[in-house]
Amino acid sequence: MKFYLDSSFIIELVHGQPIATAIISQLDGDLFTSKLGRVETIRTVIKREAAWLDDAFSVLKNISLIDLDDEIFDLVESYGSEITLKTSDAIHVASAQLLLGEDDWLVTLDRQMAANAKKLGLQVISS
Repeated sequence: MKFYLDSSFIIELVHGQPIATAIISQLDGDLFTSKLGRVETIRTVIKREAAWLDDAFSVLKNISLIDLDDEIFDLVESYGSEITLKTSDAIHVASAQLLLGEDDWLVTLDRQMAANAKKLGLQVISS
């Protein structure tokens, strides 16, 4: 089983938030995020609490990274007006769409991302 973790989830995991730690303890499979997720996580940690940078790298070392490519960007550009995601979130969802199969899950703590991902047919684990 595969799980795509968006940066909102990874950041809360780095911060040791109970909801994120509870969810991650239940996941049994391979963890993925895009390179965008890595960059967003590191930048957010540096801006909010630089002392947690080592924790961020520790969490990220257990997550496989997906390259961003034209296929992802083409998919993002194809979303209609009913998909109300900001661009970075749309990149996460497109990355998940191209990676995940029918038994796999997108993991996010972002309610808007969760709702839009469900519209696009993804299974979602969220708070």
